[in-house]
Amino acid sequence: MKNCNHSRAALLAILSCACFGASAQSSVTVYGVADAYLQIGSGGRGSTKTLQSGGLQGSRVGFRGTEDLGGGLKALFQLESGLALDTGTVTQGGTFWGRQAYVGLSGDFGTTTAGRQYSPLFVAIDTVDPFGTGLGSVYSSGIVTTLGGTRVNNSIIYSSPKVQGFSGKLLAAAGENVTGRSLGADVRYSTEKFVVAMTFTQQDRFAPGTVKGSSTLVSGMYDFGAFKLMGVAQSVKHANLLAVNDDREEFFAGVQVPVATGTIKAVYGGGKVKNVAGTKASEFSLGYDHALSKRTTLYVLGSKIDNGALTAFTTAGATGSGPSTATGHDVKALQIGMRHRF
Repeated sequence: MKNCNHSRAALLAILSCACFGASAQSSVTVYGVADAYLQIGSGGRGSTKTLQSGGLQGSRVGFRGTEDLGGGLKALFQLESGLALDTGTVTQGGTFWGRQAYVGLSGDFGTTTAGRQYSPLFVAIDTVDPFGTGLGSVYSSGIVTTLGGTRVNNSIIYSSPKVQGFSGKLLAAAGENVTGRSLGADVRYSTEKFVVAMTFTQQDRFAPGTVKGSSTLVSGMYDFGAFKLMGVAQSVKHANLLAVNDDREEFFAGVQVPVATGTIKAVYGGGKVKNVAGTKASEFSLGYDHALSKRTTLYVLGSKIDNGALTAFTTAGATGSGPSTATGHDVKALQIGMRHRF
């Protein structure tokens, strides 16, 4: 274990030196997020008080950069590692570059990248989520799902240039005998004030007893100036990739209201397995972010989940865990935290 830790430290030191040494020839940035919060909540296992990492955003350290190759062509890369501030451990299941790891080219044709990347479905949800898929999000609690996961290994993504407001994104990923092949497509129209998009995802079977799943998501946002309205509706076929009735219907609708140096946020959403009693669950969240500066934010929010007789969703954060619960029990939580970006 010590050797592993030493290797990681050495790798970070080498990359840091390389970044600063390469700055004269290319643009390389070292960045990160430090986010921690206190949580007071209750579910089916009594009330709890915990310190968690990853409320508004998952804590992380990353490297990203570009190199001008001439003729409008650029090389680009991004390496991002998640960490838990409360324990100092690596998140994303212990995968060191678990958040993102890719390389690619961009130009007049658009951008093509290859590696471990966010799926078009996750990006579509995150773009119109009042809580940015962090604390308070109906996505973070699991009520709204991402077929195939938030990130896709072994993936190639093509993002088109924006033409008169229209843009598109395509994903293809080989399962490589570990997971099934993944396909994704996103088509959207966007302006400074308006976004509407449709996102399709397909996840192939990957083992005996599994089946192919698919999902279709419609998402949108409109900025009225005094507030933003946003939301999604999604239909999922074989959400768990099993040959059982696990087709889901999901949605959320929310608002962001800027006030002085902060933002009030609220969302209501729900989901259920079609034609299966006891699977309906819903969530309401209300929060406030207060900006101390461009990089530092204090936040407070409260959430309540009404679980069905067969569900056990809880109010998770971007990477932090929600209060422990049991099937059929509702969950309430209050979270107070701080995020610093560098």
